[in-house]
Amino acid sequence: MNKVLTASTGVIMSQSPGNGFPHFESCSWVVKVEPGYNITFTIEHFMTSRQFDELEIFDVWGGGYTHKTETASLVDLCERSLMIMRRVEDAYGSRPRSSSFPLRFPLQDCTLTGSPASQRRVPTFDLGAFQNGGPSRQSNLLITLSGNYSSPLSITSSGNKVYLHWSFDHTTSHKGFRIRYSAAYCSSPPNPFNGTVHSLTGTKLGSTLRFSCDQGFRLIGQSSATCTRNPQGIYQWNAPVPLCQVLSCGMPVPPVNGSISGQDFTLGARARYQCNPGFRLAGPITTSVVCQDSGRWSAIEAPPRCIPGSCQDISHSAVDHGRWRLIYGTQNQYDAIMMLICDLGYYYRGRRVIRCQANSTWDYPDPRPACKIISCGDLGTPPNGHKIGTLTVYGATAIFSCNTGYTLVGSRVRECMSNGLWSGSQVQCLAGHCGNPEPIVNGQINGENYNYRGSVVYQCNPGFRLIGVSVRICEQDHRWSGNTPVCVRKSTPPLPPSALPGKKYIIISKDLGVSNNSCIFTPSSMVTWIAITCGHPGNPTFGMTQGTQFNLNDAVRFVCNTGYVLHGTGKSTCQSNGQWSNALPKCKIVNCTEPGHVDNSVRQVLTSGPHRYSFQTAVSYRCNPGHYLLGTSSISCQGDGTWDRSLPKCLLVLCDRPSVPPYAQVSGDRRTVGSVIRFSCIGQRVVVGNTTRMCQLDGHWSGSLPHCSGESAGLCGDPGVPFHGIRLGEEFKVGSLVRFSCEPGYVLRGSQERTCLANGSWVGTQPECHGEATSGHYSRVCPGWEEEEEEGGGGGLVVVVVEQEEEDG
Repeated sequence: MNKVLTASTGVIMSQSPGNGFPHFESCSWVVKVEPGYNITFTIEHFMTSRQFDELEIFDVWGGGYTHKTETASLVDLCERSLMIMRRVEDAYGSRPRSSSFPLRFPLQDCTLTGSPASQRRVPTFDLGAFQNGGPSRQSNLLITLSGNYSSPLSITSSGNKVYLHWSFDHTTSHKGFRIRYSAAYCSSPPNPFNGTVHSLTGTKLGSTLRFSCDQGFRLIGQSSATCTRNPQGIYQWNAPVPLCQVLSCGMPVPPVNGSISGQDFTLGARARYQCNPGFRLAGPITTSVVCQDSGRWSAIEAPPRCIPGSCQDISHSAVDHGRWRLIYGTQNQYDAIMMLICDLGYYYRGRRVIRCQANSTWDYPDPRPACKIISCGDLGTPPNGHKIGTLTVYGATAIFSCNTGYTLVGSRVRECMSNGLWSGSQVQCLAGHCGNPEPIVNGQINGENYNYRGSVVYQCNPGFRLIGVSVRICEQDHRWSGNTPVCVRKSTPPLPPSALPGKKYIIISKDLGVSNNSCIFTPSSMVTWIAITCGHPGNPTFGMTQGTQFNLNDAVRFVCNTGYVLHGTGKSTCQSNGQWSNALPKCKIVNCTEPGHVDNSVRQVLTSGPHRYSFQTAVSYRCNPGHYLLGTSSISCQGDGTWDRSLPKCLLVLCDRPSVPPYAQVSGDRRTVGSVIRFSCIGQRVVVGNTTRMCQLDGHWSGSLPHCSGESAGLCGDPGVPFHGIRLGEEFKVGSLVRFSCEPGYVLRGSQERTCLANGSWVGTQPECHGEATSGHYSRVCPGWEEEEEEGGGGGLVVVVVEQEEEDG
């Protein structure tokens, strides 16, 4: 191994012996520094085999290298004078070399061979040779070292060149040697990669250097260095060669809902802003920036805004019997979702939900959705009857009648309702009469209505009384209700308690009946006393008769069943001719007035009588999506012609005002169903959790409340305290635990315990305290009522308890 060392400082070490140095080998070094400087060698350790291993150090005077090219920092040497072929060039730029270069070989002539046809010629040789007086073992010997040296030893040359020769032949392991050398100056450092070294005062002790970087690079490290001498006597620069790092402005901050186009952010590079699909840059603004030599991007202080694209406003677009309603997002903006709501009595056909696309168009299906009128289907005409009305769609009416001799059973008028069903009950035309009622002996039958629900009244002749029910009704099975009554002779009534002479009495004759004349009773008068009776007057249909005595001057009263009203005289008196003073009245069903519609609801009528709103008719209301019922869902027609309850109301469902986490901002002030709010954080904090929440049909916000991350490493953001809640724990360091609970009357939704993670987020979901629900009831703040501070300083929250009514099946 032969080396030439030209640095001002360095270390020379023997070959690692391993299992012993090779036999009869040698190495040599030439240390050459700048002219005018001596070289000091410090033997740091020397452990060799005495006599067999030897290091010689020679001081080289004069002579030295002669060469035509610059001196390399490392060449191989021989023990004799050498010729080293450094470079050979031909006319065509090829570079033939000695096959053994850079190995050593004796000084000799070299001949290049080749075909003349190749036209190769050798115009120049660059040679380096040791001439007489060059570094060799014939130079002035400074010292010979062999064996072991335990104490440091220093040797200084008289010139700027030293030759070291090391010969060894040993078969056992020794550490060898380590020698440090230095000259009294600092070596010229290499140029930084992509930079330059500027020497200000040379390389002597106290000299300074300045480093600079090429354009487009910035210096990392110290820009200057001073030549110093350390306690060991080594001359070295007090700062290492710095790095020249390519100048970068860093990735520009991308716009919200946008990104950066480009991967090169170094000096002169151009980055372009672009928006995500469905968004566009707001206004006339620079769409690209250039990285400047200041390390900053040009012509922009903040990233541009990407605003959502807009679709055509269709909220008021003409849709026959329908309208579009926003159910998600912001009106007409990208990603907004609209739903087709059809008018009462209409249904939608096709896909009813559309979305605003990235190309600012609605994704209408083909064909487009439409609202079609609801059809209840054909009722048909009952046998032995007629129907007026051919339409079968919502709002259509069918009127039925029966042929002569047939009775209509069911609803005479039926209407097609919004639920696709016909109101009322099915119509039948039943055979027209029940036949002649069985006759009664000693009596008579009053009434000629033998149709369905028609009635007849049995009455006995004078002197007879009725046993059984006096009224019989024609029922659906064509039979008269009950059994035929009988008339039995009355017993002779007792004489008047006293027939006084001179007293007037009505004359009654078997032949003449009752006379309008009167006579004065005398003891010689012949009088036959006859009891006068009118018999049971009968019961009105859907009513009853009050009274048990039906003789002369007896009075009865007629009353109707609940839900029916009396038409006629309500009282009748038995007259002397055996007839009742007034005809049997009728009981007609009570009808209620139109109850009215409730805004934002669907109404259903369950008819109970011949008319749409007859007694016991029920009307139910169901609120449209996004509204809740205040009151009862069903009302009923009472017997007095009034509705049993007032109309309910369908109020807009409003979600509570959303809680705002610490260091957060909320955009969006609508709280109706389908409204969306967005959360963002202040400064460099980021949202952890749901960035958006939507108001749902149940009046609660979707998802859970997010929070903002900590502003520095090792910290989580303040998790906040839920409204009507309590938090235990005030530390937000990694590993900290906080616990949450709610005030009495409120229920916790979310995580009861949360732990701060190393990434600055909390475990679990943000808790919220909601009003505690009770069986069959729930509490909510009435829409539009806010928490106000009354005079006197006390704040109160007005709460109304609303009973939840289940809809009739």
